Amino acid sequence: MNEALAWWQALLLGIVQGLTEFLPVSSSGHLALAEAWLDAPGGGVAFAVLLHAGTLLAIVIVFSRPTQELIRGLLELPAQVGRPMADWSANSLLAAKVVVATIPGAIVGLAFSGFVEEAFANTRVVAGYLLVTGAILFATRWAPRGEGAVSWGNAFLIGWAQACAILPGISRSGVTISVAIFLGVGRRRAAEFSFLAAIPLILGSMIMELPGLLGSSEGRVGPLALGFFSSFGVGWVALVWLLRVVRTGRLHWFAGYCLSVGLLVLVAPGF
Repeated sequence: MNEALAWWQALLLGIVQGLTEFLPVSSSGHLALAEAWLDAPGGGVAFAVLLHAGTLLAIVIVFSRPTQELIRGLLELPAQVGRPMADWSANSLLAAKVVVATIPGAIVGLAFSGFVEEAFANTRVVAGYLLVTGAILFATRWAPRGEGAVSWGNAFLIGWAQACAILPGISRSGVTISVAIFLGVGRRRAAEFSFLAAIPLILGSMIMELPGLLGSSEGRVGPLALGFFSSFGVGWVALVWLLRVVRTGRLHWFAGYCLSVGLLVLVAPGF
Protein backbone atom coordinates (compact mmCIF):
# COMPACT_ATOMS: atom_id res chain seq x y z
CA MET A 1 0.00 0.00 0.00
CA ASN A 2 1.27 3.46 -0.76
CA GLU A 3 2.73 5.02 2.38
CA ALA A 4 1.35 8.42 1.32
CA LEU A 5 -2.22 7.19 1.88
CA ALA A 6 -3.07 8.46 5.36
CA TRP A 7 -5.57 6.77 7.67
CA TRP A 8 -8.13 9.56 7.21
CA GLN A 9 -7.86 9.24 3.43
CA ALA A 10 -8.39 5.48 3.70
CA LEU A 11 -11.41 6.06 5.94
CA LEU A 12 -12.98 8.60 3.60
CA LEU A 13 -12.35 6.49 0.50
CA GLY A 14 -13.90 3.49 2.27
CA ILE A 15 -16.97 5.58 3.10
CA VAL A 16 -17.21 6.79 -0.50
CA GLN A 17 -16.95 3.19 -1.75
CA GLY A 18 -19.57 1.94 0.71
CA LEU A 19 -22.06 4.67 -0.16
CA THR A 20 -21.61 4.77 -3.90
CA GLU A 21 -21.26 1.04 -4.60
CA PHE A 22 -24.95 0.70 -3.74
CA LEU A 23 -26.52 4.13 -4.14
CA PRO A 24 -27.05 4.70 -7.89
CA VAL A 25 -24.42 7.41 -8.25
CA SER A 26 -21.39 5.38 -9.50
CA SER A 27 -18.73 4.16 -7.07
CA SER A 28 -16.00 4.17 -9.73
CA GLY A 29 -16.76 7.75 -10.70
CA HIS A 30 -16.88 8.99 -7.13
CA LEU A 31 -13.68 7.19 -6.14
CA ALA A 32 -11.90 8.80 -9.10
CA LEU A 33 -13.26 12.23 -8.13
CA ALA A 34 -12.57 11.68 -4.40
CA GLU A 35 -8.96 10.68 -5.04
CA ALA A 36 -8.49 13.79 -7.17
CA TRP A 37 -10.17 16.04 -4.58
CA LEU A 38 -8.27 14.55 -1.63
CA ASP A 39 -5.05 14.50 -3.65
CA ALA A 40 -4.82 10.87 -2.53
CA PRO A 41 -3.19 7.93 -4.25
CA GLY A 42 -5.37 4.96 -5.10
CA GLY A 43 -3.87 2.99 -2.21
CA GLY A 44 -2.54 0.04 -4.17
CA VAL A 45 -3.86 -3.41 -4.93
CA ALA A 46 -4.38 -4.40 -1.28
CA PHE A 47 -6.59 -1.40 -0.64
CA ALA A 48 -8.66 -1.96 -3.81
CA VAL A 49 -9.23 -5.62 -2.90
CA LEU A 50 -10.36 -4.79 0.63
CA LEU A 51 -12.72 -2.03 -0.50
CA HIS A 52 -14.40 -4.52 -2.81
CA ALA A 53 -14.40 -7.18 -0.11
CA GLY A 54 -16.22 -4.81 2.25
CA THR A 55 -19.05 -4.08 -0.18
CA LEU A 56 -19.25 -7.74 -1.20
CA LEU A 57 -19.72 -8.75 2.44
CA ALA A 58 -22.53 -6.19 2.75
CA ILE A 59 -24.33 -7.77 -0.24
CA VAL A 60 -23.93 -11.28 1.17
CA ILE A 61 -25.35 -10.27 4.56
CA VAL A 62 -28.28 -8.17 3.30
CA PHE A 63 -29.17 -10.79 0.69
CA SER A 64 -28.18 -13.79 2.78
CA ARG A 65 -31.05 -16.02 1.68
CA PRO A 66 -30.85 -15.25 -2.06
CA THR A 67 -27.06 -15.61 -1.87
CA GLN A 68 -27.44 -19.08 -0.35
CA GLU A 69 -29.91 -19.98 -3.11
CA LEU A 70 -27.46 -18.68 -5.72
CA ILE A 71 -24.61 -20.76 -4.29
CA ARG A 72 -26.77 -23.89 -4.18
CA GLY A 73 -27.87 -23.22 -7.74
CA LEU A 74 -24.29 -22.84 -8.97
CA LEU A 75 -23.37 -26.15 -7.32
CA GLU A 76 -26.41 -27.85 -8.90
CA LEU A 77 -25.95 -26.27 -12.33
CA PRO A 78 -23.50 -28.80 -13.86
CA ALA A 79 -25.92 -31.64 -13.12
CA GLN A 80 -28.78 -29.75 -14.77
CA VAL A 81 -27.04 -29.25 -18.11
CA GLY A 82 -28.61 -31.49 -20.75
CA ARG A 83 -31.89 -31.88 -18.88
CA PRO A 84 -35.14 -30.18 -20.00
CA MET A 85 -35.19 -26.69 -18.52
CA ALA A 86 -38.67 -27.38 -17.13
CA ASP A 87 -37.03 -29.86 -14.75
CA TRP A 88 -34.43 -27.43 -13.45
CA SER A 89 -34.70 -26.33 -9.83
CA ALA A 90 -35.49 -22.71 -9.01
CA ASN A 91 -31.99 -22.27 -7.60
CA SER A 92 -30.39 -23.60 -10.80
CA LEU A 93 -32.49 -21.26 -12.94
CA LEU A 94 -31.48 -18.31 -10.77
CA ALA A 95 -27.80 -19.27 -10.99
CA ALA A 96 -27.97 -19.70 -14.77
CA LYS A 97 -29.58 -16.27 -15.23
CA VAL A 98 -26.91 -14.67 -13.04
CA VAL A 99 -24.26 -16.33 -15.23
CA VAL A 100 -25.98 -14.96 -18.35
CA ALA A 101 -25.98 -11.47 -16.79
CA THR A 102 -22.30 -11.77 -15.85
CA ILE A 103 -20.90 -12.75 -19.25
CA PRO A 104 -21.22 -9.32 -20.98
CA GLY A 105 -19.48 -7.54 -18.10
CA ALA A 106 -16.63 -10.06 -18.08
CA ILE A 107 -16.13 -9.70 -21.85
CA VAL A 108 -16.19 -5.90 -21.80
CA GLY A 109 -13.99 -5.73 -18.71
CA LEU A 110 -11.28 -7.85 -20.27
CA ALA A 111 -11.49 -6.27 -23.73
CA PHE A 112 -11.55 -2.61 -22.75
CA SER A 113 -9.49 -2.46 -19.55
CA GLY A 114 -6.96 -0.07 -21.11
CA PHE A 115 -9.63 2.36 -22.29
CA VAL A 116 -11.30 2.30 -18.87
CA GLU A 117 -8.02 3.09 -17.09
CA GLU A 118 -7.62 6.16 -19.31
CA ALA A 119 -11.21 7.21 -18.59
CA PHE A 120 -10.57 7.01 -14.84
CA ALA A 121 -7.74 9.50 -15.18
CA ASN A 122 -9.98 12.10 -16.88
CA THR A 123 -12.43 13.70 -14.45
CA ARG A 124 -14.26 15.42 -17.32
CA VAL A 125 -15.06 12.03 -18.82
CA VAL A 126 -16.26 10.84 -15.40
CA ALA A 127 -18.50 13.91 -15.16
CA GLY A 128 -19.97 13.22 -18.59
CA TYR A 129 -20.89 9.67 -17.66
CA LEU A 130 -22.43 10.91 -14.40
CA LEU A 131 -24.75 13.05 -16.53
CA VAL A 132 -25.72 9.92 -18.46
CA THR A 133 -26.49 8.11 -15.19
CA GLY A 134 -28.59 11.04 -14.02
CA ALA A 135 -30.62 11.04 -17.23
CA ILE A 136 -31.32 7.29 -16.95
CA LEU A 137 -32.38 7.59 -13.32
CA PHE A 138 -34.65 10.55 -14.07
CA ALA A 139 -36.36 8.57 -16.82
CA THR A 140 -37.50 5.96 -14.28
CA ARG A 141 -40.17 8.43 -13.17
CA TRP A 142 -42.16 7.26 -16.18
CA ALA A 143 -41.31 3.57 -15.96
CA PRO A 144 -44.36 1.29 -15.75
CA ARG A 145 -44.82 -0.51 -12.45
CA GLY A 146 -44.30 -4.13 -13.42
CA GLU A 147 -44.48 -7.26 -11.31
CA GLY A 148 -42.69 -9.63 -13.66
CA ALA A 149 -39.82 -11.99 -12.93
CA VAL A 150 -36.38 -11.89 -14.55
CA SER A 151 -36.61 -13.77 -17.86
CA TRP A 152 -33.67 -15.08 -19.88
CA GLY A 153 -33.90 -12.10 -22.22
CA ASN A 154 -34.11 -9.70 -19.28
CA ALA A 155 -31.04 -11.26 -17.68
CA PHE A 156 -29.09 -10.81 -20.93
CA LEU A 157 -30.09 -7.14 -21.29
CA ILE A 158 -29.41 -6.44 -17.60
CA GLY A 159 -26.00 -8.01 -18.18
CA TRP A 160 -25.22 -5.56 -20.96
CA ALA A 161 -26.36 -2.68 -18.77
CA GLN A 162 -23.97 -3.98 -16.13
CA ALA A 163 -21.20 -4.13 -18.73
CA CYS A 164 -21.70 -0.42 -19.50
CA ALA A 165 -21.10 0.33 -15.82
CA ILE A 166 -17.42 -0.49 -16.24
CA LEU A 167 -17.16 3.15 -17.37
CA PRO A 168 -16.42 5.50 -14.45
CA GLY A 169 -19.50 7.59 -13.80
CA ILE A 170 -22.01 4.98 -14.98
CA SER A 171 -23.71 3.55 -11.91
CA ARG A 172 -23.88 -0.24 -11.99
CA SER A 173 -26.80 -0.44 -9.57
CA GLY A 174 -28.53 2.52 -11.19
CA VAL A 175 -28.47 1.29 -14.78
CA THR A 176 -29.15 -2.39 -14.02
CA ILE A 177 -32.12 -1.66 -11.75
CA SER A 178 -33.45 0.95 -14.18
CA VAL A 179 -33.21 -1.41 -17.16
CA ALA A 180 -34.91 -4.19 -15.19
CA ILE A 181 -37.74 -1.86 -14.18
CA PHE A 182 -38.25 -0.69 -17.77
CA LEU A 183 -38.40 -4.34 -18.82
CA GLY A 184 -41.33 -4.86 -16.46
CA VAL A 185 -39.48 -6.67 -13.67
CA GLY A 186 -40.91 -6.08 -10.20
CA ARG A 187 -38.94 -3.49 -8.25
CA ARG A 188 -37.96 -5.84 -5.42
CA ARG A 189 -36.88 -8.53 -7.89
CA ALA A 190 -35.01 -5.94 -9.98
CA ALA A 191 -32.92 -4.79 -7.01
CA GLU A 192 -32.28 -8.32 -5.77
CA PHE A 193 -31.15 -9.60 -9.16
CA SER A 194 -29.00 -6.52 -9.75
CA PHE A 195 -26.95 -7.16 -6.62
CA LEU A 196 -26.80 -10.94 -7.05
CA ALA A 197 -25.42 -10.33 -10.55
CA ALA A 198 -22.76 -8.06 -9.02
CA ILE A 199 -21.33 -10.85 -6.84
CA PRO A 200 -19.48 -12.74 -9.63
CA LEU A 201 -18.05 -9.51 -11.08
CA ILE A 202 -16.83 -8.26 -7.71
CA LEU A 203 -15.32 -11.67 -6.96
CA GLY A 204 -13.75 -11.73 -10.41
CA SER A 205 -12.13 -8.32 -9.96
CA MET A 206 -10.81 -9.37 -6.55
CA ILE A 207 -9.34 -12.58 -7.99
CA MET A 208 -7.67 -10.63 -10.79
CA GLU A 209 -6.11 -8.28 -8.24
CA LEU A 210 -5.10 -11.12 -5.89
CA PRO A 211 -1.71 -11.90 -7.51
CA GLY A 212 -0.66 -8.30 -7.03
CA LEU A 213 -1.88 -8.39 -3.45
CA LEU A 214 -0.05 -11.64 -2.64
CA GLY A 215 3.11 -10.43 -4.32
CA SER A 216 3.13 -7.12 -2.52
CA SER A 217 4.89 -6.54 0.75
CA GLU A 218 3.61 -3.01 1.12
CA GLY A 219 0.73 -2.14 3.37
CA ARG A 220 -0.09 -0.88 6.82
CA VAL A 221 -2.74 -2.76 8.75
CA GLY A 222 -4.48 0.36 10.07
CA PRO A 223 -5.44 2.06 6.78
CA LEU A 224 -6.28 -1.30 5.19
CA ALA A 225 -8.63 -2.20 8.06
CA LEU A 226 -10.22 1.26 8.05
CA GLY A 227 -10.92 1.00 4.35
CA PHE A 228 -12.48 -2.45 4.70
CA PHE A 229 -14.69 -1.76 7.75
CA SER A 230 -15.86 1.65 6.58
CA SER A 231 -16.70 0.23 3.14
CA PHE A 232 -18.60 -2.67 4.74
CA GLY A 233 -20.47 -0.72 7.44
CA VAL A 234 -21.49 2.23 5.30
CA GLY A 235 -22.29 -0.10 2.41
CA TRP A 236 -24.63 -2.18 4.56
CA VAL A 237 -26.62 0.89 5.62
CA ALA A 238 -26.66 2.31 2.08
CA LEU A 239 -27.88 -0.96 0.58
CA VAL A 240 -30.75 -1.34 3.06
CA TRP A 241 -31.84 2.25 2.41
CA LEU A 242 -31.61 1.87 -1.36
CA LEU A 243 -33.88 -1.18 -1.29
CA ARG A 244 -36.55 0.90 0.43
CA VAL A 245 -36.15 3.69 -2.13
CA VAL A 246 -36.45 1.25 -5.06
CA ARG A 247 -39.53 -0.48 -3.63
CA THR A 248 -41.33 2.84 -3.25
CA GLY A 249 -40.52 3.88 -6.83
CA ARG A 250 -38.23 6.79 -5.95
CA LEU A 251 -35.07 5.81 -7.80
CA HIS A 252 -35.27 9.11 -9.69
CA TRP A 253 -34.41 10.90 -6.43
CA PHE A 254 -30.74 10.36 -7.23
CA ALA A 255 -30.93 11.90 -10.70
CA GLY A 256 -30.58 15.46 -9.43
CA TYR A 257 -27.47 14.56 -7.47
CA CYS A 258 -25.74 12.87 -10.43
CA LEU A 259 -26.63 15.72 -12.76
CA SER A 260 -25.46 18.34 -10.24
CA VAL A 261 -22.11 16.66 -9.55
CA GLY A 262 -21.49 16.05 -13.24
CA LEU A 263 -22.18 19.69 -14.15
CA LEU A 264 -20.14 20.97 -11.18
CA VAL A 265 -17.07 18.97 -12.20
CA LEU A 266 -17.41 20.13 -15.81
CA VAL A 267 -17.51 23.83 -14.92
CA ALA A 268 -15.39 23.96 -11.75
CA PRO A 269 -11.68 24.74 -12.07
CA GLY A 270 -9.23 22.35 -10.46
CA PHE A 271 -10.81 19.14 -11.74
